[in-house]
Amino acid sequence: MLAEAAKKIAVVSKNPSKPHFNHYLFETLCLLIKICQRNVADSAQSRTSAFFEDTLFPPFEEILRNDVQEFMPYVFQVLALILGSKRTRSGLTDGYKALFPFLLAPELWTKSGNIPGLVALIQAYIKVGPDFVVEQHLMPVLGAFQSLLASKANDPHVFSILNSLIEHNAIESLPKPTLLKILNLIFTRISRTRTTKFVKNFVYFVSLFVLRYGPINLIHLIEEIQNGLFTMFVDKIYLPDVTKVDGKIEKNVCNVALIRFLTDAPDIMLNDKNSELWAKLLTALVQLSQNIAENSGGDDDEVDLDVLNGGGESAVGDYAAAYSQLIYACCADSDPTSGFSTNGQTLVAYFGQCLQKLAQTPPYGECLSAAVKLLDESTRNYVQQRIFVSIGINGS
Repeated sequence: MLAEAAKKIAVVSKNPSKPHFNHYLFETLCLLIKICQRNVADSAQSRTSAFFEDTLFPPFEEILRNDVQEFMPYVFQVLALILGSKRTRSGLTDGYKALFPFLLAPELWTKSGNIPGLVALIQAYIKVGPDFVVEQHLMPVLGAFQSLLASKANDPHVFSILNSLIEHNAIESLPKPTLLKILNLIFTRISRTRTTKFVKNFVYFVSLFVLRYGPINLIHLIEEIQNGLFTMFVDKIYLPDVTKVDGKIEKNVCNVALIRFLTDAPDIMLNDKNSELWAKLLTALVQLSQNIAENSGGDDDEVDLDVLNGGGESAVGDYAAAYSQLIYACCADSDPTSGFSTNGQTLVAYFGQCLQKLAQTPPYGECLSAAVKLLDESTRNYVQQRIFVSIGINGS
């Protein structure tokens, strides 16, 4: 059936005059791919992926070569689905490697309908072949990021590529000048055009960075841009929005980041200059922890047919103006916290253990007690009951 769908796509791409039919044709293709993936043993996954590529690359390459704009957003989504289903760092085939430079062509990123599918596909490349992307194509990828950064319309997607780079690469793989350039570009954009969506996504990006690389690396980078900028950033940008992040995974990432801010950089965060900032970060952690169970998502495999039908009607009405999202091309989001070890404990217990180590290490014990006294009464009572009594910190 998949081969027949590929043949049909090759035919209708010559004259894509029936948008609704074409939309559901690609939707069917995605469903077939997912069914195949679910019913194939792990040992046969590579053969299945090879079959997908052998079957679909010829018609897809023809569509891309002929600039069939009506179908290009679909092609990007389907390729992202196939590639994204591979195991992390399983490696890119020659076909995908050959295609990658084309995907970074600046003209592709000027068409709004291409953006979500292209971003998802670049993220899949980074997941499966991070070394290939970083070692051979990092600057063009950052060029795509800059293109996204230039328009408020792209704010929902602007950090997605950066998040994947952080999630799937060690910090040693990312050149320091590149990280500094990224942060400079972001701060410049915030100073000129600041939107709620952009700031929220920036807060999540910073949290992911801290989760993966620790707070000290972030602090040093921001301070290198401007002395004193880190404190200003946390106080004016990070703290007001970190408790407003949406999604269970995003909240978990921010929770871990806050814990790392509070425990992994004591020389910086627990000095007299930053003790008040430390107390504010702890207050944010308490607020976020109390709300962590709210707005949890449902089963990623469940598809709302009303959304599917509605999406089809609205999304395909004007190919040139709209992004035609394929519901069955969506993949479950990865959880970056899954690789963060809490020694088998809950986050609260892990946080308490980290604080206990600090409390027993001079001079941090006295610094902790002083910082806790800066908390408001309700927050102090909460953490006193949940954590501090058990580890011998006096917050009264």
